[in-house]
Amino acid sequence: MLFLSGLYHSSSLPFVEISPLGIMREGHVFTIEPMINEGSARGVIWPDGWTAATKDGKRSAQFEHTVLITEEGAEVLTGRLPESNPLTFLEERE
Repeated sequence: MLFLSGLYHSSSLPFVEISPLGIMREGHVFTIEPMINEGSARGVIWPDGWTAATKDGKRSAQFEHTVLITEEGAEVLTGRLPESNPLTFLEERE
C-alpha cells in the first residue's frame, strides 16, 4: 500500500506501476509496508473496515518502514538500533 497526497494505492500484485501524484520533498514522510504470505497474496478487508487478511486465511507477516525525505536524500526512521532487543530467532541453532 502506498500513501501519497492523501490517497491510498493498493494492489494484490507484487509490483504495481502508479502514476505520480506529485514530487516528494524534504520533510515528507511515507511508509513501505511489505507483506509475506504463506499462501495467496489476494486479500480481503473484514467488516470492521480496517483488518486485512488473505483470502485463503493462511499465515502472513506484515511490517512497515517509515521513510523521511531529507535534503540529502531519504532516511529510514524504523531501523534497528544497537540497543534494540536481539532477534533471537535469527541466532544459529546448535
